[in-house]
Amino acid sequence: MDTLQSRPIKERPFEYFFYVQCTGNLEEENLSSLMKSMEDVVSNVKILGTYEILEKQ
Repeated sequence: MDTLQSRPIKERPFEYFFYVQCTGNLEEENLSSLMKSMEDVVSNVKILGTYEILEKQ
């Protein structure tokens, strides 16, 4: 996990949603397993996208 940010949910005091940024590949077993296990403990999981990291030359 690289980044974890929380934001309040409008109109719902004391409730928050979280943005999580991590490095990896969703096709790798460890990251896909993590995403599946998150669905068991949170009410909503949305993957905003995946991005390839290009190495500097």
